Amino acid sequence: VYRYIANAGNFPDADAFTIAQHLGRLAQYHDAAGQREQRTEALREAVELMSDPRLARHLPAYLEALYDALRTQGAYRAAKAIAERAVALDTALGDDAHLVRDLNQLAIAEDWLGDLDAAGATHRRALEVAERAFGADHPEVGNVLNNLGFIAEERGDYLQATALYDRALEIFSRAFGQNAWTTAGALQTLASVWSARGDHQRARA
Repeated sequence: VYRYIANAGNFPDADAFTIAQHLGRLAQYHDAAGQREQRTEALREAVELMSDPRLARHLPAYLEALYDALRTQGAYRAAKAIAERAVALDTALGDDAHLVRDLNQLAIAEDWLGDLDAAGATHRRALEVAERAFGADHPEVGNVLNNLGFIAEERGDYLQATALYDRALEIFSRAFGQNAWTTAGALQTLASVWSARGDHQRARA
């Protein structure tokens, strides 16, 4: 039914936004059915329809969904291209909240492709935007710090990773309290890097 409705030829008077919405619902159906390629194709069609400049403010959500679909398929290079497009759109719209998220997605794709230098630079840009948009103690800043810590850990720079994870833990502790799941996860991440540094006493503390 969704495929029939989403077919513009069946409803020549339907506007692009309405058809794109139905394609989005069709993609959700394919996702629930485990039909990854069909989900991706429906989202590609939706993104093409939403590329009209008049619909630019609605496009980020569709780009995010397409990025996730491509990531799930292991199409990391294509996912990176979508993330780059989303970053450019967020920048043009002046949407810092979405820009932080899409920069993080871009950096993750760069990491998947083995480019740690690019991933680190993109995460640092995300950190700068997050601090400007939300303030230095916002949980979103903590999330970006965790991502930067992961890149440092991948490089084997455990000293820098410790500093980044420690700052993230401080932010989460203030924002959510010591007993929150987010804080506990950050504490576990910090403990793992202390263990990697050979300081098992601090890892257990």
